[in-house]
Amino acid sequence: MTTLPPTLIVNGTIVSTKAGGTHRKNSPKRSRRRRSTALPSMAAAAVRRRLVLAEADPEAFLFPTKPGRSLSVSNYERLLRAFVEDERANLVDLGVDVDEYTTHIYRRTAATLIERAAGITLASRLLGHANEQTTRNSYVVTAYMVDPVTAEILDEVLGG
Repeated sequence: MTTLPPTLIVNGTIVSTKAGGTHRKNSPKRSRRRRSTALPSMAAAAVRRRLVLAEADPEAFLFPTKPGRSLSVSNYERLLRAFVEDERANLVDLGVDVDEYTTHIYRRTAATLIERAAGITLASRLLGHANEQTTRNSYVVTAYMVDPVTAEILDEVLGG
């Protein structure tokens, strides 16, 4: 993470199959989903902290299992459910609907904050959608480059 603003390149995905187990596939679900997006400073700081803990191997995972393999989506979802249960009272106090707290809440939250601050077009580009209606209805990522101003907006709204 040496670019300004810090940038994340989405060029792969984690897949789980019975034959191959959980592993990284060197392309996103669809090739048109490859994209580069600027990170708000709080996300960049979190990634930097994880990189300090990661193996020196450039193929190492940012969030590995203890043996160094990729964390499966189902394990991540299990960890998120445990977090929600452990922090239920605090989340409710913050006005979070804990029954709607899923892995997609992060995308929905970022899209909502960007849409409110700068409009649906930029929110759609952040999520990588082919059209703005998709941003309103579902999450299908297609754009390659997301405007770096999204990181600045999230910094202003969420604090850096």
